[in-house]
Amino acid sequence: MVGVAMSFDRPDNVLKVSRGEGLPYPVALDLNGEVARAFGGIAGTPTSILVDGSGMVVLRRQGPLDAAKLEALIGPLL
Repeated sequence: MVGVAMSFDRPDNVLKVSRGEGLPYPVALDLNGEVARAFGGIAGTPTSILVDGSGMVVLRRQGPLDAAKLEALIGPLL
């Protein structure tokens, strides 16, 4: 799992939030919006995109996604 901060997010705020929340995954900076464009654009945050082992997008969801739902989605892909 990798978090991607949007191009409009200030890097210092991203670092502060990711450390402050104790996120158990790395957060990348999408400084020029290239990652967002590669996934067809992002209308709002948070947006979760689950990609399977073959590189296919199997879930795209805007809004919060709790750990239990995430585990239920990932489990069958393992």
